[in-house]
Amino acid sequence: MADSDNQETINVFVIEDHETMREMVCRLIRHAPGLSLCGRSESAEEALAQFPHCHPQIVLVDLSLPGMDGLALIEHLHQNQPEILTLAISAYPESVYAMKCLEAGAHGYLTKDKLISVVEAIHHIHNGGLYISEQVRSEINQ
Repeated sequence: MADSDNQETINVFVIEDHETMREMVCRLIRHAPGLSLCGRSESAEEALAQFPHCHPQIVLVDLSLPGMDGLALIEHLHQNQPEILTLAISAYPESVYAMKCLEAGAHGYLTKDKLISVVEAIHHIHNGGLYISEQVRSEINQ
């Protein structure tokens, strides 16, 4: 699918167990040019069941999920569906969490206090980059 600029529309799936946060992220994606919200869920298991029907290119994964946690889901996708890019979303600004996500196969790490950057992060990852929230990045570089 393409928009009027002949750019690819990026299918994004949001996995977040807190309804208010999930709706906020979904609203940001729905209103962003070049992005399409193809699905959302509150658990990894529910998301995995929906993937064959919506074909996400980028999955936003909250680390704290009921059942299979976000880190386990990132590892699962990296091993079994490496074409799906993952952006971890977390309330934890400490670099140790970001490093665990990147080691598991995530393509980015965004702290929830910087969700305004989610559209930028998605485009950066889709274009082959690695995205890390500024606060976490500065901690890693110390």
